[in-house]
Amino acid sequence: MAVDLGGRSLGAVVTLRDRTEVDELMQELTSTRGLTDALRAQQHEFANRMHTVAGLLELDRADEALSFLTETSGAAEEFAESVKLRIRQPVVAALIVAKATVAAERAVTLLLSDRSDVPETLLGPQEMQGIVTILGNLIDNAIDAAALGPSPAHVTVRLVRNEDELTIRVSDTGPGIPAGASLSIFREGFSTKESVAGVGRGIGLALVRQVTGRMGGQITVTDGPGPVFTVVLPMAAAVTVP
Repeated sequence: MAVDLGGRSLGAVVTLRDRTEVDELMQELTSTRGLTDALRAQQHEFANRMHTVAGLLELDRADEALSFLTETSGAAEEFAESVKLRIRQPVVAALIVAKATVAAERAVTLLLSDRSDVPETLLGPQEMQGIVTILGNLIDNAIDAAALGPSPAHVTVRLVRNEDELTIRVSDTGPGIPAGASLSIFREGFSTKESVAGVGRGIGLALVRQVTGRMGGQITVTDGPGPVFTVVLPMAAAVTVP
């Protein structure tokens, strides 16, 4: 900010602010929004099921109502169990299950690769929060892209943890990244989505890149169609929960 006195320039004042706290707040806000979206989707899905069952009962179709409840709850439980078998870290597993409900609302199927393998480990809160932010934003971005692509639409998630690193890979069946934009997509404010008044765009992937860099990791992406985002994070030795 320029400083003038009596029409005479005296110089300028520069204010420096550490962005660490701002970035951490943005990361927490993004995680909270992701959780809110997942809870809203689950509530909406539950309400739809209850309305359907109520309608069948009103029509005196109790057998069909029971069959509907058994099939829908069975499918959800089967997916949750398959996630728990491969992703034994409860926070990450819960995020994937919740995002599957969000995806279903957009007519997108969320799949977990059979090659996924994450043990149940004791991780620090900062490390865990970073992983949730990265994975949540990548899945959200993939769901948006897949919803614009051909049907059937799906998003595939693969997570593998070995002794010293965690690999997160998210792919989708969407149209892919525009030619020449593979680097720009990580810039804050850049988005291929249509602008909507009051809705910030180009934040999710920028945050993914920031958090990945802060954790000492690397992120790469293929152009597609069906782009693949891969994040490799160095992991400190963790204690396995008995």
